[in-house]
Amino acid sequence: MASPRVAFFPDSFGQADGVSIFAQEFERYARRHAIPWLVIYAGGQHSARLAAEPDGPVARLALPRSAASFALDDAHHFDLLFSRHLQQAMARVREFRADFVQITGPGDAGILGAMVAHKLGLPLLAFWQTDLPRYAGLRTSRALSWLPSVPRERAAALSVKLSRWAVARYYRLPKLIFVPNPDLMAEVSAGGNPCRILPHGVDLGLFHPGRRDRADDCLTIGYAGRLAPEKSVRELVQLEAALLASGHTNFCLSIVGDGPEMGWLRANLRHAQFHGVLHGAELARAFANMDVFAFPSRTDTYGLVVLEALASGVPAVVTDVGGPQCTVEDGRTGLVTRSREEFSQAVGLLLASPQLRAGMARQAQEYAQRHTWEHAFERLYAVYAEFLTGMAPAAAGSV
Repeated sequence: MASPRVAFFPDSFGQADGVSIFAQEFERYARRHAIPWLVIYAGGQHSARLAAEPDGPVARLALPRSAASFALDDAHHFDLLFSRHLQQAMARVREFRADFVQITGPGDAGILGAMVAHKLGLPLLAFWQTDLPRYAGLRTSRALSWLPSVPRERAAALSVKLSRWAVARYYRLPKLIFVPNPDLMAEVSAGGNPCRILPHGVDLGLFHPGRRDRADDCLTIGYAGRLAPEKSVRELVQLEAALLASGHTNFCLSIVGDGPEMGWLRANLRHAQFHGVLHGAELARAFANMDVFAFPSRTDTYGLVVLEALASGVPAVVTDVGGPQCTVEDGRTGLVTRSREEFSQAVGLLLASPQLRAGMARQAQEYAQRHTWEHAFERLYAVYAEFLTGMAPAAAGSV
C-alpha cells in the first residue's frame, strides 16, 4: 500500500515549542522516506506574499497573517482573518491529492485546515497537544492578579469551564484524535471521540551525554522551556530557597528559554544563569551539562524537554500532573512528585546522592534509546494506513 498523502496544518511551525518541534520532526521523517507530505502554516505576520516550497514529494505553503492578528503570548499569534486563504489552501490540497487533513489544534491554521477538510469532503484527523483549558485558567488568574483571591479564582474557574466546552465542541469534528498521555485519553474518549495515544520521540544523534563539556564541580539544576506562568516557573525560586535552607550551597540553575516571566526570575533567583532560547547543538550541550532536570510544569501534555534531558543522561524531577509523569519512570529515570515540598526534596536528594544520580542517568539514556522519532512516526503511519483501510477503532487504544 502506498504511503498516505498527508495535508498537515500545524498551529506552530519553525518555533521553539513542542508543537513546532513535533511538526518539524514530522517533516524530516517524510523527507527521509520520500513520503508525499504537505504542510500549510502561518508564515509570518503582515507578510506580503505566499510562499510555496516543493522539495520532491514534500512541500510547504506559508500563508501570511493579516493586520487583524493578535498575540496569544510573546511567541504565538492568532489571525482573525486567516480564513481568507481558504481558496488558496483548498487549491493546494486538491492539487496535492491529499488522503486526509491532519491538524494540531484550534489555532488559526488548525481552523483553516478543518474548513479545507469540510469543503473538500476529506477526513479530518487531529492531534490534541496543548491543555488549552488549563492555560486559559492560569492566564486569566494572572491577568486578574489585582483582584482579591476569591473572585480571581472564580473567574479562572469560569475561564477553564468555557474553554473546555469550546475545545470539546471543536474536537467533535475529527474522525480520529491523537493524544499524548493517558489522562487526556480518558478525557477525550469520555466524549465519545475515537482516539489513540501517540508518544513523541527524541533525536538521539543530537541529544546525548557525549556533548557534556563542563569542567567545574558546581551541581547544575536545569530547566528548559517557555518562561511563562503556565509552566509554573516561579516555583524555581521556591526550589532555590528550599535548597539553600536545607544546606545546599554548591549548585547553580541553568535556565534555557524565554518568555514573560524572564524579568521576574532574573530579579528573584540568586544562583541562576540565563541562556535564552537555544537550538541544535547549543541546546543539546546545555542539556548534557545539567546534573538534574527540574520541570515544575503541570500543564504540559507531554513535555518533550523531559525526554531530551533523559536522552542527555540527565535524571528529571517532574510533577504528577500532565504528561511528564508518563515520561519519567519514577525511581529509575527520575522522580515524580506530588507537591512543591516533594519537588524541592527530590531535587535535593539527587544533588546529595552522586551514586543515585549516576544510576538514574544510565537508565534515563537507556529509556530514551527506545523512544526515537523514527519509531514514533512509524507507529503514526501504521495508524494512518489502518484508518484509510476502514479499520480505525471506534474506541480508545494505544498506537
